[in-house]
Amino acid sequence: MRNRFGISQLPFKTIPATAVFLAGLSLLVPPISAVAEIQFDVLGDPRDSSLSMPKDVSADGSIVVGYTSRKVFRWENGKLEILDVPGQSRPGGISDDGSVIVAYNRSKIYFVRNGETEMIRKGPGYNTHPHVVSAISPDGSKFVGYTEQGHAFIWSSGTLEEITSRKGFKFPIVEAISADGNVLVGAVGDPRGKGKIQAWMWKDGEILGLPLLPETSRNRAYAVNRDGTVIVGRAYNHYYDPVYFYHVGIRWDAEGMIALGSMDEEYPFSTAYAVSRDGSVVAGSKWEWYNRYARAVVWSAANKWQPIDLNGFLDENGIDRKGFVLEAITDISADGKTFIGYGRIGMGLRDAFRVRFVLD
Repeated sequence: MRNRFGISQLPFKTIPATAVFLAGLSLLVPPISAVAEIQFDVLGDPRDSSLSMPKDVSADGSIVVGYTSRKVFRWENGKLEILDVPGQSRPGGISDDGSVIVAYNRSKIYFVRNGETEMIRKGPGYNTHPHVVSAISPDGSKFVGYTEQGHAFIWSSGTLEEITSRKGFKFPIVEAISADGNVLVGAVGDPRGKGKIQAWMWKDGEILGLPLLPETSRNRAYAVNRDGTVIVGRAYNHYYDPVYFYHVGIRWDAEGMIALGSMDEEYPFSTAYAVSRDGSVVAGSKWEWYNRYARAVVWSAANKWQPIDLNGFLDENGIDRKGFVLEAITDISADGKTFIGYGRIGMGLRDAFRVRFVLD
């Protein structure tokens, strides 16, 4: 079946409305009795009081890359290092072992290996295009991104390949890549120019649209697990849609999709930004409509997909957040024990955080 974007549509299960709004993915953490230690770190750059945002984490959770207002940073063992990447730069991701970082500024892309920075030649037609690098493969051999001119691309073995514009898409965005590089996920604009976007999956050279949740008009994919079988993101309505605006986190797999709740049955606002290696843990953010604030949340199969507020979890386990409110989780380590994201104190600027569970 092909949808309004002219791309194939994946089949999906019909989910009762109650399941759509009450289901939620929650935190796959070990039983409290098995947790020897919970580590909580704020990763902000002491030399830059503006902000710090995380991007990616190594497989064992020990290394985090992110950016301050101007530069890429690498955090390890409590030490934050500003990397030598020219211009106002941002990271695209880090390999599993932490040895390879891909970073970019508005016109150039770089590899950082063992402290050495190397510019990557993108190829004819790409060297002057403004772009975003969004993800790197676990082994560091591939990365994906998109340009402001509406071209999604994958880089592999020294070659940058355009993957979507020849299919007639409008402004495709690629957000994540599977371990083997055969599955990419993201979003694509409606070619009719009505401002609508749909989540899509590029698999083995074919592009498939991900199904919409009932009563929503848009969706977007943000992450994919290692083998490309689980995708997470959100479904939502536009402010001007006839149905009242809302957005809810989504988990797609071969069996269909489920909505990820936010502990607010009436206003189920949530977004799923990250998924674990095996797809059993999903994390992101929930929005408390009445209080007008965001909170970091985790969902898991082990907890029957019920949402857990990470702030409350830390409080219940005696971790002093020192006034720091965790607003969103943006990535999960491959071993499923480390969560990175951003938050702030009061109405201050955002800083990156890292939470890790250490087992007995």
